[in-house]
Amino acid sequence: GYYLVDSTLGTLCSLDTTKPDATIDEKNAEPTNVKTVEEDSTPGVYGSTNDADIGQTVNFKSTITAQAGAENYVFHDKMSGGLTFGAVTGVTLKHKEDTEAATVASENYEVKTSNPKDGCTFEIVFTQTFCDTLKANDKIEISYTATVNEKAVVGLPGNDNTSKLDYGDSSNTKTTPPSKTTTYTWDMSVLKYANGDKNVLLENAEFVLLNGAKDKVAMVVGGRLTGWTAVPEADADGAITWPENTVLATGSDGKIAIAGLDSDTYYLREVKAPDGYNKLANDVPVTITGATKGNDGTLTYTTVSTEVENKSGAELPSTGGVGTTVFYVVGGLMVLLAVVLLVTRKKMSAGKD
Repeated sequence: GYYLVDSTLGTLCSLDTTKPDATIDEKNAEPTNVKTVEEDSTPGVYGSTNDADIGQTVNFKSTITAQAGAENYVFHDKMSGGLTFGAVTGVTLKHKEDTEAATVASENYEVKTSNPKDGCTFEIVFTQTFCDTLKANDKIEISYTATVNEKAVVGLPGNDNTSKLDYGDSSNTKTTPPSKTTTYTWDMSVLKYANGDKNVLLENAEFVLLNGAKDKVAMVVGGRLTGWTAVPEADADGAITWPENTVLATGSDGKIAIAGLDSDTYYLREVKAPDGYNKLANDVPVTITGATKGNDGTLTYTTVSTEVENKSGAELPSTGGVGTTVFYVVGGLMVLLAVVLLVTRKKMSAGKD
């Protein structure tokens, strides 16, 4: 008789042999899937890892290399608890012979976030009509976002995100190997001590953490970053009223801690010194570089710790503040009084002569 044999790679064969065994050479290749994530310090550059703040939106891409005979393509993505799925921001298709990718119309796929299979976070089901248009080595690129949330793992091992592609006959589905990215977020601590003695720890020193441009201040709740807000303008006397949850005070151990930071340079600004100590005149830079990789590929991370010293003594009023104005007024009056006394004495001396 005659028989039709369909493979999981979409190859359809006709057999008309009565021999006990038949050999079929599969000509269609298996599809692949590669996932990448954007590093915000180098916009447009995607790789296997990135660093981010808690609250920051992260951009992902998964690239499927399709093959001829594509059947039942279903894309799956699973995010760890520290990442909250945002949205699919685009799906494009680039044929091997094309120079540019074209947007895939939304009717060619469905994004499912409710009860997706395999415990994934979301899945994209492509229509068979779309799969029938695919040729060998066509590139399907899926772009989507997630937000680093308050449950994010700080330091190692990081926050994983994996994707894969199901394909083939519905009765014999195959899956590409999982492709993984890792999003890291880091932490820092501050130790406040007095007069060169790190055994003398200072309580109630108040700080704010500024970004590299010093135009935003960190909001911190329970020791974890929750976001950034604009640095307020100073009032006429040069004083700044800092927003809620931005001022951090050292405890009895002389420490503050902030978790959930990107790999970057920040600035600590002391806004109030403990009683009897001088407030720092300058901001303190803090650089977070993340984990280091050993020769064997092992990652090592140590929390960045910044030690800040206060000197005891009375603090002079800041430049431009009301305190200096008082000094100028009093000083001017004293000079004027001295001049008046000098002139009066000269007149009295002249009268006696």
